[in-house]
Amino acid sequence: MRYIISNRSYLISPVITVAFICFLVINMKNMGFNDGILIGLALISMNTPLGIVVSSNRGLHSKLNSMPSKLKNFFIPYACVLFVYYIIASSVLITVLSFFGIILSMKIIAVSILFSLQSAVATAFMEDKSHITNWKVETDLWHNPRKYIVPIVLTLEAGLISLVNSLPPKETGAL
Repeated sequence: MRYIISNRSYLISPVITVAFICFLVINMKNMGFNDGILIGLALISMNTPLGIVVSSNRGLHSKLNSMPSKLKNFFIPYACVLFVYYIIASSVLITVLSFFGIILSMKIIAVSILFSLQSAVATAFMEDKSHITNWKVETDLWHNPRKYIVPIVLTLEAGLISLVNSLPPKETGAL
């Protein structure tokens, strides 16, 4: 947490991300796409600074590799921090959208928890197994294609959820 708080970009990026997503979801709703909130919840996972904490510190990954039980002592707590961040960002998004009159269901809250958990676990896993090493300046990290894997998967998942919700109910063959 100290590392995150000491870097301003780590604090400004979430605010900009949530503001953009609110704008996007409100416009999607105005265009008639009612499940745009699902895509918004998926895009919260695109926060670059939090997803590259290990990759942005060149010596940290080698120190973690020499650490006994690095999964238990670092990556699980890291995933927990990410989960809390994603839950807070999702809550802010849901609150702002409620303020703008977008009616939300319990499904949205369940999806936000599911997406937050998936984002946190996937990001921590990728930082452990495929951290970014080929960068010269920090902005190279921010533009690395790896950061788009989780948001793309969650956006596809949001599309599937939206598609399933739009299917007509199945008729039962009851007599």
